[in-house]
Amino acid sequence: MEGDPGCGVYECHTGRIVLDRIKIEANKRDMPYQSLIKAWLANDVNENRRA
Repeated sequence: MEGDPGCGVYECHTGRIVLDRIKIEANKRDMPYQSLIKAWLANDVNENRRA
């Protein structure tokens, strides 16, 4: 997403088992695991804004 002014780079350290589970879930949805993580984060932020 180079050149997108609304995009930032972040790094997240997690256990291998958690990452493997995220990859399995992303595979079920036929999407890259990075995109699934971004979607989950965006959804959580939006939900918490309403709270």
